[in-house]
Amino acid sequence: MKHISAIKDWLKHNLWIKLFALAIAVGVWFFASRGVYIRTSRMVPVSLLLAPEMTTESISPSRVRVTLDYPREYGGMRKTEKEAIEVIHDLSDATTPGKFVFTLSGRDVRAPFRTRVVAIEPPRVSAEVDRLVERVLPVKVVYRGKPRPGYRIAGETVIPAEVMVPGPEGLLDGMKAIETEPLMVMGRSDSFNKQVDLKPVTPFTGRNLEPVQVYVIISEELRDRELSDIPITVLKEAGQTGEIVLDPSMVTLLLRGQEKDLNGMTSVDVTAYVEVIDLETGSYELPLKTKLPKGVILERADPAVVKVILGQVQPALLESGL
Repeated sequence: MKHISAIKDWLKHNLWIKLFALAIAVGVWFFASRGVYIRTSRMVPVSLLLAPEMTTESISPSRVRVTLDYPREYGGMRKTEKEAIEVIHDLSDATTPGKFVFTLSGRDVRAPFRTRVVAIEPPRVSAEVDRLVERVLPVKVVYRGKPRPGYRIAGETVIPAEVMVPGPEGLLDGMKAIETEPLMVMGRSDSFNKQVDLKPVTPFTGRNLEPVQVYVIISEELRDRELSDIPITVLKEAGQTGEIVLDPSMVTLLLRGQEKDLNGMTSVDVTAYVEVIDLETGSYELPLKTKLPKGVILERADPAVVKVILGQVQPALLESGL
């Protein structure tokens, strides 16, 4: 009770002075706490501020570690504030292509208000700067994976097939095509249509290319099949007379196509022939021609050239190899 009474007596005397002193103490603590900083670091991409006609070909290193102090009163740097940290070096006076080496400083760091740049590691950066030009390049589709076993990529259609590509003059002059981002075809057995992004010429151009539309044709893998003893016929004009001798009179064909088209195929389904229209009497070596079912192609004919004798047949000519 004595202690409580003593406190009451103390409060009764000079109350306003005591309250004023308390307010000063709180204020001192508040302002002192504002001077206490918490340290953090973050990997940040390096960007360049360039003249409009210039672009960046490469930056090394492309990212640096920025160490910052921020006031403890903030209670921690928010994610959006961390993502807002940028490193941008001014090279807007550079109008000639070349390599530039510079040292980063706090002036190059854009960070939230009242943060302090403590360090940049590494501070020394080199950059290749070139003129910004545009080139029309064909689109090359890049595939990832393989279709389902027994199937293949049989073709593709790209819309548009060519695009206008901006980038460093030195790089574009050496490019024959602009590639797409990898297009996954793993395990597919049906044709499909997909919008695909194009790979940037460099990661520093800051100008994204419009995606392209790719139609991928997937079909069964082609198989080979050999047909032997196919008779060779003669294509001639109506009314054309005279004896015609073929050497050989039979041919072996190696055909390629999808399994469904090759199964069940016989010699009746294919035609092998030579054409003698407008030829005079005599001996010739003529190319073998074929007529095949749809979807089937000729890989090889044995023989590919046929000896043909038009007119009177002489046994001696045949024996001589004509």
